[in-house]
Amino acid sequence: MNTAFHLLETLSVKLNRLSEILLGIIGSVLILIVSIGIIFRYIFRLPLTWSYELSVVCFIWVSFQGAAYALGKGSHVSFDFLLKLFPKAYYFRIETIKYLLLSVILFVGCMFGTFVFLNMAPQRYQTIPISLGWLYLALPVGFLFMLIHTLYHLVRHLNGNQTTKKEG
Repeated sequence: MNTAFHLLETLSVKLNRLSEILLGIIGSVLILIVSIGIIFRYIFRLPLTWSYELSVVCFIWVSFQGAAYALGKGSHVSFDFLLKLFPKAYYFRIETIKYLLLSVILFVGCMFGTFVFLNMAPQRYQTIPISLGWLYLALPVGFLFMLIHTLYHLVRHLNGNQTTKKEG
C-alpha cells in the first residue's frame, strides 16, 4: 500500500504540474485567438471564421484541465455542510464513499470519453484543418487526470496520511 501511495502521489504531483503548463499555454492561446478574432471582426470588419471553432477547442481543454488541476490541489468545490449533518463518527466512512463514488464516475467518464473521442476523430472541422478528435480528447484526458488525483486522495485518506503533497 505504501508503494501505491508514493506512486499515486508522484503521479498526481506530475499530472498537476502538466495541467498547470497546459493551462498556461492553452489559456494564453485562447486569449490570443479571441483577441485577434475581436480585432479582425470589429476593427478590420473581416471576421475570422476559424477563430470561433479553435477557441471552443481551447475553452474545453482549459475547462477540463482546470477541473483536474483544482481536484489535484484539493481546492475543488466541496459540500462540507452535508458532512456536518452527520455525527463525527461517520466522517471517515462518508469521505471514503465520496472518493469511491467519484472514482467510479470518473472511470465511466474516461471510458465514455474515449468512446466519443474515437467516434469523432475521423471527422474534421469546417473551417480549420484539424480533427474534431482534438476537442473530444479533452474528455478522457481530463477525466483520467481527475481519476488519478481522486485515487491518490482516496489512498491518502485510507492511510490516514493527511499531510500535504509535495509540489514537484
